Amino acid sequence: MKTTNYIVKRGPLAALFIMFIVFYACSDDDQPQKQKAEVTDFSPVTGGRNTLLTLNGTNFGTDPNHVKVTINGKETVVKTVTNEVITAEVQKGTSSGTVRVILGERPNAQILIYDRISLMYPIRSCLPI
Repeated sequence: MKTTNYIVKRGPLAALFIMFIVFYACSDDDQPQKQKAEVTDFSPVTGGRNTLLTLNGTNFGTDPNHVKVTINGKETVVKTVTNEVITAEVQKGTSSGTVRVILGERPNAQILIYDRISLMYPIRSCLPI
């Protein structure tokens, strides 16, 4: 009878302690943090339809299905992706403007935006041929 009373009295406290240990062990701090991607430069700075745009940088990943590149809102066709280089083909109807690189899936996607005002190498002319 004494053992039963001891378990009944201490059981909830032990359960709370075990839950604390489990939640602490599953902390987000233990998860590897995704490193921020960065575009360091891209080329060419001018071109037309079917031009291969090469973006150099870091932390792009390697899955082309998780990379999207647009120029002035017009989507390109991503051809290859390595952790340091993305190649994308400019499509018909693309005009000069902002280059966006979208890495990953929403809501956790990283969006890198480069426009002709702040970028050292702006796309000056991506007119259809």
